[in-house]
Amino acid sequence: GNERIYIYGISPVLRRVISNLSRNEYLSVLQIAKCFGVPPRNLYYWLQGKRPVILNKFLEFVDASSYTLDDLFDDIKLNIKGVATGSGKRKKIILLPFTLTEDLAYLVGYLFGDGCLHSKKWIISFCDEYKEQIDRVNDLICKTFTISGKVICYPNRTELRIYSKALWLFFNKIFEMPSGKKYNVKIPSIIKNNLKLELMFFRGFIKENAERYN
Repeated sequence: GNERIYIYGISPVLRRVISNLSRNEYLSVLQIAKCFGVPPRNLYYWLQGKRPVILNKFLEFVDASSYTLDDLFDDIKLNIKGVATGSGKRKKIILLPFTLTEDLAYLVGYLFGDGCLHSKKWIISFCDEYKEQIDRVNDLICKTFTISGKVICYPNRTELRIYSKALWLFFNKIFEMPSGKKYNVKIPSIIKNNLKLELMFFRGFIKENAERYN
């Protein structure tokens, strides 16, 4: 869909970009708001950190400035608090990692092995016969993305369900995880050719106990 993606915590970066635009184009903040089709009040709220910033608008501002995203990377990494979709409500905020860690490679492998991206409702699920394993995976999810899932116990298995469009898209787009049934599973391109990450991916794929990652 066309739901907006909101980013929290980057008002210091936005102030830097808007200041650059104002200086280079000789425009006031009000004029910049009009040029980019943003209600002036919204832009002032974004600059003051009172509301999360719409990602597409932030990227438009950066493209029009003399900065690149590479120039701003460290500043963004230092300030960002997370992202949310839909209405941008704080209860849906997650933090996306900037670094591909061994923990994350393990989670992706586990998702490819015994997980699923449901094709409806933006649900990510993990299944295991042992509840302890699912609890540890949930701890890893919380540690990595600052979001927890719902643990559902059935007679013969335990399921972890996470409701997050932002996280669903993260696994789908970055790690090439298909939605629905999985056929001909391949190592994600971003993990290939890194032996440590490939090893952790396979450990997750075969459901090696996650206790050592707590």
